[in-house]
Order: sequence, then structure tokens, then C-alpha cells
Amino acid sequence: MAKEPVLYPGLYPWFVLAAALDVMLTWIILGPPMGGVEVNPIAARVIDTGGITAATYFKFATVMVVMFLAEFIGRRNDLMGKRVLGLAVLCNVAVVVVSSTQIAMFNAGLI
Repeated sequence: MAKEPVLYPGLYPWFVLAAALDVMLTWIILGPPMGGVEVNPIAARVIDTGGITAATYFKFATVMVVMFLAEFIGRRNDLMGKRVLGLAVLCNVAVVVVSSTQIAMFNAGLI
């Protein structure tokens, strides 16, 4: 039986989508008129150094690392690989929910 090229093809698109939304919403929050602040100190340093372009490269470098780790771990322990990737998806979705809430509250004049 041939192995699949990737172990979790159903989860990877969600992970990439959530990561992309995180970058886009961060760009909205940091720019005018919101003028927000990046709360992740590593991402803040990347943004201070290279702007949103550097943040985008950084985000997708971390996405590639997590996907590699999920594959590496998952080929040894499928459940643990799924958990690693599931946690990564959950973390990115949580950030998207918080960011979307901030934008909605700003637009409603609540912050």
C-alpha cells in the first residue's frame, strides 16, 4: 500500500486559511484608522524590523515548520501529529476570532 504524500490533507487548508486571515486582520488592526499594537512580542519585533511583508514571510515560515513537524511526528505517532496540527489550527482560529471581534468593536465605536 502506497503512503499518502501528506498525512493530513483535510486539516492543512484550514491551517493555511486561518494563518492567512491572521496576517490580514493584523494588517487591518495595525494600520489606520485603528493603529493597534501587535501583542505577540516576536511578531512585533518582526513587524518593527520589516513591516507587514516581513510578518507575512514570518507567519508562513512558521506555518511550514508546523506542517513539517506534524508530518514528522505523525509518521511516528498519527494521533500526536493530528494533535499538533489541531492545536495549531485552534490557536490561529482563536487569534482570528479575537481580531475579528476587535475590528467589529472598533467599527461599532466601542473601542
